[in-house]
Amino acid sequence: SARPSVGSRLVFDPDGLGELKLGMTKKQALATGMIKSFQEKPAGSSCPSIAELKGTGGSVWWSTKLGVVVISPASGVETVQGLHVGSSRDDVVRVYPEWAVSGDDNGRLNVAVPGNPDARFRIEMANQKVTSIALQDAKQDCYE
Repeated sequence: SARPSVGSRLVFDPDGLGELKLGMTKKQALATGMIKSFQEKPAGSSCPSIAELKGTGGSVWWSTKLGVVVISPASGVETVQGLHVGSSRDDVVRVYPEWAVSGDDNGRLNVAVPGNPDARFRIEMANQKVTSIALQDAKQDCYE
């Protein structure tokens, strides 16, 4: 399967990661070959199903109403704008100026995804470095 990449990293596009897209059914997501099988979560848990991403670690969260709602790689991924785990706070502020106003150096911020008004990047930072980046449906109903 074709996956957009820069060097050894996969690149989030506005709708997903390679062939894996927000909104997919479980069957569609599994057919990409990018995830392991979905594991059902106990009743009362946030999202009813979670799958592990192959190759990058991390997870994919699935909602009964919205399909795939979060793609959260553990490593090896960057945004189209070049942010990745390890990027500096200055890099984040350059790409997403709203971070300077509402993000802090040891926290997270959801920022708009260029090209998809229905998605957000969830960027987490510690010690002025990016520690994780996830792509999520702006209306996700079970992740947080």
